[in-house]
Parts: sequence; structure tokens; C-alpha cells
Amino acid sequence: MGALDRIVWKLDEGELVFLDGATGTELTRRGADTTPPLWSARALIDAPATVRDVHADYIRAGAEVLVANTFRTASLTLNRAGFGNLADELPDRAVALLLEAIEREDAADRVVPAGCLSPLADRIHPELAPPEAELAAEHEAHAVRQALAGAELIACETMSLVREAVVALRAAKAAGLPAFVSFAAADTRHLLSGETLDTAVRAVEPLEPLAIGLNCCSMEVIDGALPILLALTKRPVCVYPHFGVPNESDGWTADSEVSPERFAERAEGWRNIGARMIGGCCGSTPAHIVALRNRLLGSGGEEKGA
Repeated sequence: MGALDRIVWKLDEGELVFLDGATGTELTRRGADTTPPLWSARALIDAPATVRDVHADYIRAGAEVLVANTFRTASLTLNRAGFGNLADELPDRAVALLLEAIEREDAADRVVPAGCLSPLADRIHPELAPPEAELAAEHEAHAVRQALAGAELIACETMSLVREAVVALRAAKAAGLPAFVSFAAADTRHLLSGETLDTAVRAVEPLEPLAIGLNCCSMEVIDGALPILLALTKRPVCVYPHFGVPNESDGWTADSEVSPERFAERAEGWRNIGARMIGGCCGSTPAHIVALRNRLLGSGGEEKGA
């Protein structure tokens, strides 16, 4: 059974799947330039070895699904930043670095390399999203690039606008890849766009994503929103929170108060009420994923207390 088949089987059986943690803020922590507007994508140009090392550390931490550093590598985003000439190259490089890390760690049988489709406008300004046709063209082209580069799964993540989430899922399907979708919530019942979580779930469920979830929101928001989400869908649910707040200099100010142990303790509660894919977003580190696995798995590698 290949890694992707095993992940799908685990979700079908209601077992837990471990996502990786943040790439962008981990690159910042290791000294890479993550200044806007490229954020983490700049490291693909300036510090590719650091990108690969971050992935390798998440593999060693025990993550089963790793997302390539393709955030901010859609052609529209790169054109706006003055790097349009790299629109074909950077998504390929991001996936290649992830595949190199998987190969170096001899982890092809246990790690799924995922691509990423994220908002084309800033997540906190969903009103700036392009019209439908432009959204579709951009996301389809980006998904196809990542599929051809070797991604086996697409994370349609940090979606703060329902129509873009639907477009991204369709783009993944058009590229021939399975996908999961994760929304950026403003509070326990609303996305950053103001649309309701209920509206979001009803819109994406017919596209049969592998999971529906929440990411890039606080642990407190997930505490309140997760029970609501679980009541809205029968599909597996994923959560991966952020720790900290965005800034305009290097992208993120991490909250050092959220220790790996504190995160793992909180995540145990999410697992216990039904979350089936858990990882970290901005501000998380490989140490958070290590603590997560240690807390939720028994000594034999089996789930505890589910």
C-alpha cells in the first residue's frame, strides 16, 4: 500500500493522520528572508537548502502529509511581486525540494507529498479575490504545475472565501489529484469573508474532499468551531491552528507561549471529539509535531484514548 492509499484508508477507517507544521515561519526562524510580498516563496530563490531541511525535519518529526512550499507561487501572485518570469519554475522547485527531502529520509512509503492552493489575494482581504474565471484559470494552472512536478495530493488551505474554495477543489480534480479543503475562520461560525461555516461546508461537500477543516486560526477559535464543523459534515475533519499574529516585516510574530506540550494537550481534545487530521500552521515547529505524536500515540505507535 502506497503512502497516499494508506492515508485515504486511515481517514476512511476514522484513524488519525498527522499533518506537518508551518513552513514559512519556520524558514523565518532559521534566518531565511520571508519579507512580503513573496513571503515564504522567496526562500525558493535564496535558500532552497533551508526549505528542504525544514521538510526533512517534519518527516523526522513524524508528519505523514507534507505540503510543498508553493504558497505565493501562483503566477498572478508572482506577477504582482515582479517575479512573473519564475511562475513556471518556482512551483516545480518547491515540489522538487519536498521530494528530495522525502528521498533523503527514505520516507516515500510513509509520507505523502502535497501541493498547495491558497488564496490569490491576502487571506484577510477576501474581497480582493479575482473574478471567477481568473480564479479558475490561475488555480487550475497552479494545480497542474504541482501535479506534473510530483505532488500526489492538494491542500486547498487557508480559504477565507467560499467561492475560491470551490474553485480550488475543482482545480485539484481537473489536475487529477485528490484534495482536502481548510478554511480560515474569523470566529466559531464565520470565515474571514463573513460567510458562515455552514455555507462553506454545503458548498464543498458535493466535491467530496478527503477532509474539510480549519487552519490559520487560533486554538481558541478551533475549540469553539470544531464541534460545529463536526455536526455539519460526515467527512473527515482536519485542524491546524496558528500560534501568533501576522506582521508586515517578515510575515508573522510567533506566540512563544504556545509550547509543543501545550499544543499537544489541546490537540488531544480535538482528536477526542472527532478531528482526524491534525497539524500546525503559522508559528508551529517540528517540535510541535513531535509532541503531538508523542501525546496521541501509544508506545506501539497506536492511537491512545480515541
